[in-house]
Amino acid sequence: MSDTAAPHPAPPNLAIPQALACGVCCYDLAGLPPTGLCPECATPVASSRQSQLLLDANRGYVSGLCTGSRWMLHSAWLRIVVVAL
Repeated sequence: MSDTAAPHPAPPNLAIPQALACGVCCYDLAGLPPTGLCPECATPVASSRQSQLLLDANRGYVSGLCTGSRWMLHSAWLRIVVVAL
């Protein structure tokens, strides 16, 4: 007999116990398995469980938001300067 124990079977997919809104359509995902899909928009439940903070977002996406914000700020300042002249 070998010294290595048999691996434990994977736990069953437990349903999401608390209210969790889908990240796309805001459907309540409570009771669905974490490996399932949203019944409204077919978005994977796992992606809705991830953080929605910009801190955890893709760096390219955040960079694009910063660039767009800068353009809006500069255009506002340019409009003020043009009106003041």
